[in-house]
Amino acid sequence: MRLLALCSALLVAPCAIAQQASTLAPLDLVSMDAFQPTGTNWSLASQVSSDRHERGSLAATPGTGILVNQPAQQARQNLFTAWQHGDLELELEFLMPKESNSGIYLQGRYEVQLLDSWGKARPGFGDVGGIYQRWNESERVGFEGHPPRANAARAPGLWQSLRVVFRAPHFDATGRKIRHARFELVMLNGSVLHQNVEVTGPTRAAAFDDEAARGPLMIQGDHGPVAFRSIRYKKYLPTPIDTRAVEYRLFTGEGSEVPTMPTPTGEGRLAHLRGHVIEDTNPVRVDYTGLIHLPATGMHHISVALDWVTGDPHFRDNRIGGAALSIAGTEVLRHDTNATVVERSMVLQAGDQPFAFSFHKLTGWRTPGVTLRITGPRSPAHTLMQAPRRGQPASPIPVAVNAEPVILRGFVEHGATKRTHAVSVGDPSGVHYSMDLSTAALLHVWRGDFLDATAMWHNRGHDQLAKPKGSALSLPGHPPIVSPRSADSVQSLGYRIDESGRPLFRYALGTVAIEDVLAPAEQGPYLWRTLTFSADGEPPDGLW
Repeated sequence: MRLLALCSALLVAPCAIAQQASTLAPLDLVSMDAFQPTGTNWSLASQVSSDRHERGSLAATPGTGILVNQPAQQARQNLFTAWQHGDLELELEFLMPKESNSGIYLQGRYEVQLLDSWGKARPGFGDVGGIYQRWNESERVGFEGHPPRANAARAPGLWQSLRVVFRAPHFDATGRKIRHARFELVMLNGSVLHQNVEVTGPTRAAAFDDEAARGPLMIQGDHGPVAFRSIRYKKYLPTPIDTRAVEYRLFTGEGSEVPTMPTPTGEGRLAHLRGHVIEDTNPVRVDYTGLIHLPATGMHHISVALDWVTGDPHFRDNRIGGAALSIAGTEVLRHDTNATVVERSMVLQAGDQPFAFSFHKLTGWRTPGVTLRITGPRSPAHTLMQAPRRGQPASPIPVAVNAEPVILRGFVEHGATKRTHAVSVGDPSGVHYSMDLSTAALLHVWRGDFLDATAMWHNRGHDQLAKPKGSALSLPGHPPIVSPRSADSVQSLGYRIDESGRPLFRYALGTVAIEDVLAPAEQGPYLWRTLTFSADGEPPDGLW
């Protein structure tokens, strides 16, 4: 009998949920031209590294592509962009050494905190992803800080992702503020930390005491070392994309007649497209004309969704609906497939342009729901028409972990793949994981709440997905063991429950038997994985 034990530790940390709706421009890090002149604590590098055991450790290799702050006693300046912004969408990656501290100030005034908060059970406004508090100097007291919903921090020395959608304060013609600054969205490592949080004034240590419609982006440089890369942004114009002076004509009749009916059965005027709801469940066509305001010339992205067109194979050869949009006499998009959503990108000219939009539904059964969205080169995604919500959304069905581990079989989404031979294991420590039993591949690790089983157990459980409720770190999902013989592959032999209630997974790889145990460290910053291999006689050479 030959025996080998391999033990490894995973840093329990978060990752990934949402996609941005618009194209962001990269901030060039080939030179410092994008920034105002500053102190020598700021430089560019080609790569950085950090020893997570050493406080403030950040080693940089000269080059380009990475922005680095290494403050010294005589050089601790903040960094400002050479450009200013109002409404802004921002994405970047940052790397924090152990116990380091920095911050991103929108307009140089409103801070999203950057801090090494790894492993902290109850994060506050001063932890990573928090919206920092304001400060009353006369009373020496802070107020209005907003802690993140969860600790989504990765371990020090690892790259982390931040996404911010910021709305600047608005002022009337006299300069009186009529709308507070607002963080529409803050996401850290794919987890939503804040939505629609108002800030009534500059946060503590802001570069400016006043408020304005525009200001530079500022990165704090006077606290601790930090590195940034993949900085991307989009500055929004204050005027949104919208429609006005809309007229419509409505046609109802037999389904096959509706698309070509010449005489409307109803007509009217609308302030904008959003105000129109069709209550009739019969086959219908609606033609709209009016003006659409496009604030800037450039590439626009347009999508239209028809909620009665679901891709049902029964209608593969029988179109049950369609839509078309033209702007300034040019067809922008046509929906004539059995897909629910059709999208297109094209260059459109700025100004108040005439538009024509039409959709038709050839079946009965329910009222039509149409969603029409457009994103501009300096405008966020704007919903010109919104399908009505149908019924109440499903109440979440959580799976909680109490005094004992919980083992749940269910499909798990990993990247673009649905893993069908998966298991999710919840631990009383608050550290959980999911893995693919067919390959022994670890898929996700997360800390916090366990699972959302709504997609498994609501109604008919259409997707059959068990979804992590905490902030999940997604791993590559490859098998941890490889044989030099191509004929050998990992075979699952099930699992047994150990004395702590945790599963011990069993596998075979050719003639080698494998036991696989995953258990969190006592305080939860690690998940330890121990693989034990055994074989009768000599094991095969080259087993990895």
